[in-house]
Amino acid sequence: MTNLDKFYSDAERTTARFIRDGKEQALSAELQRSFLEWNRSSEILAKALAGFWHQNFGLNLTTDDKRAIALQSLLALMALINGEFDDTMDFPDKAWEEIREIVSAEAESLDMETLTEIMTVIVSRGKV
Repeated sequence: MTNLDKFYSDAERTTARFIRDGKEQALSAELQRSFLEWNRSSEILAKALAGFWHQNFGLNLTTDDKRAIALQSLLALMALINGEFDDTMDFPDKAWEEIREIVSAEAESLDMETLTEIMTVIVSRGKV
């Protein structure tokens, strides 16, 4: 089981628990906290991307479909940070623009390998 698998499994369990316990309002914050915990090695970028995720996906966790999209997006952001982004993962064009801007703004805080991997994904997807 990869770290991505573990993260996703944890996120699904957290989501199910929060929904069952009627804590939908706190779910986004808990998923962000978990995301930051899993991405400590790129803390500054992770914080910026967690904020992006919250604004674009985390504020609307009202249905099963929207929660599934939000979890997939959070997983894809983790994969992007950790060099595990694959062909099955994608974001809407507007999201790619924001991600590119965030990465550019935080580039100085990233190690060269992480920055190169992320930029390679962005360029290969034609999101420059």
